[in-house]
Amino acid sequence: CHVNYLRWNLIFEKPRLFSFAPNPAESEINLFFKKDAYSIQITDLQGKKVLTKEIENQSETTINVNQLSTGVYLLKVKNKSGEQSVMKMIKK
Repeated sequence: CHVNYLRWNLIFEKPRLFSFAPNPAESEINLFFKKDAYSIQITDLQGKKVLTKEIENQSETTINVNQLSTGVYLLKVKNKSGEQSVMKMIKK
C-alpha cells in the first residue's frame, strides 16, 4: 500500500503543462496550457478512456464533462514534444 501511495504522488508532482478549474467540476472544465497542448485525455481510475480531445495553438480550452458519472478521473495533457502531465479531476 505504501508503494502505491508513493507512485500516486509521483504522478502529480511532476512539473505541470496545464492547470484547470473548477475542481470538483459539475458541467465543464476550463484548461489553461503553459505550452502548446496536443492531446487531452480523461480516463477513469481503471484506465478506461472516457474522453479525448485534440487541440492546436490554443492557450486554453473548455471541455464539457456533463456526460461523466460522479467520481474521480485522471486528466492527461500531452504536447507535441511528448511531454505529458496528469492531474486528478473530481466530477460532482
